Amino acid sequence: MNTNILGRESLVEYLNTAASKEEFSHAYIFEGEKGMGKLFIAKEFAKLILCAGKETEEERQIVRKQVENGNSPDIIYIEPDKPTVISVEEIRTKLVGTSDIFPYGKYKVYIVKEAEKMNEQAQNALLKTIEEPPEYVIIILLSANKERLLPTIRSRCVTLDVKPIDTAKIKQYLIDNYSIVDYVAETAAKFSAGNVGRAVRYASSEDFLEMKGVVVRILRNLDKDSIADEIAGIMHLEGYKKEIKDCIDLMILWFRDLLVLKATGDANRVLFREEYKYLNEQIAKREYNSIERAIESMEKTKKRLDANVRFDTALEIMFMYMKDK
Repeated sequence: MNTNILGRESLVEYLNTAASKEEFSHAYIFEGEKGMGKLFIAKEFAKLILCAGKETEEERQIVRKQVENGNSPDIIYIEPDKPTVISVEEIRTKLVGTSDIFPYGKYKVYIVKEAEKMNEQAQNALLKTIEEPPEYVIIILLSANKERLLPTIRSRCVTLDVKPIDTAKIKQYLIDNYSIVDYVAETAAKFSAGNVGRAVRYASSEDFLEMKGVVVRILRNLDKDSIADEIAGIMHLEGYKKEIKDCIDLMILWFRDLLVLKATGDANRVLFREEYKYLNEQIAKREYNSIERAIESMEKTKKRLDANVRFDTALEIMFMYMKDK
């Protein structure tokens, strides 16, 4: 397995050991937020699995190329057939209904993207295969939130956490692989919250520093401006429509700083360190539960935008919670 997977040394070692002994579980959950590299790691693991039993390097190389090119006959990908749902029909058609068909090689790998989006019927259909899988079937569930999976599924899977990566490693990765200048790389890494995918988006965006500046100006004045003023300010970001959720992520980090500062009083532990004055003013006006409600509202707003709720309506609801109205 690729040993250069950034910041995943222990995970790589675990998967390599499983492959070397050919001791695979029939079902895995790779948990981590979007952008953490779950799919990339799953593909690398699938290469190891499908190379098992191949006697020559030439055969193994063919397997690896097939996985890279997306045309391996022994990998089946399953993803939401609607924006927010993986239906029972999708699971029955692509997984349950094909699991009894023998693979071309020794194993057949199913990779379920955004597995937490399976509805209850889909999860129950999947459970039957996980409980009594053919010996050649290996199922990998990629999830941003395993708690949305049935306990009976979780208990039958090996869960591997794809955790945030150290900021210094992300910064160096951006510099080495994307030729990002030091200051931008440091800023993008710092505000990525350990998420390489997000850091790459930030660092590759010509508008990132401007976007961050707009967000900070809005947050500084959160308790001074009206909701209408806040919406008018953030409507400037509507031009960045595809990056709007990244803007909300920055706001979430601001509110997480409020929690940290309120709990510890330690300015060195916050991300928006240069905004300490404004953070300190805001924690004096907020209780823990109101900060937590605001973070929850921002997470819900990202989902509402995915569901094509009106931009200004979604923001109005979000700002009501952020301003503790």
